[in-house]
Amino acid sequence: MSEVPNELAIRAMFNAGDSYNDIAGKLGVTKGIVAGRCRRLGLVRENSRQAGIPRGQPKRLSAEERAEREEDQRDLDILYDLKDGHTQHDVARHWGVSKTRVHLLERARKEAN
Repeated sequence: MSEVPNELAIRAMFNAGDSYNDIAGKLGVTKGIVAGRCRRLGLVRENSRQAGIPRGQPKRLSAEERAEREEDQRDLDILYDLKDGHTQHDVARHWGVSKTRVHLLERARKEAN
């Protein structure tokens, strides 16, 4: 079994910017041993996930983008209602839009197919 590496050597190499693999290679131990020792010593890189930087944060939408998405979703719901057999008049009244809007949506859907 490999020997536990010197904490001062690990700290010096870590602070010099060496990766876990680089440190492990220089000390003749595994990357896991180096990673564990660094964690115990509290050595964390600024750009690492352990530093508490969330990854993949969703983009915040502006009020305009949210309104546009809501309108798009409403239009899809209108089309589904029409597909389910509801009349244009009933759909327009339910969704609070003009019959012309419903007619244009249905015509656009037919032209797209």
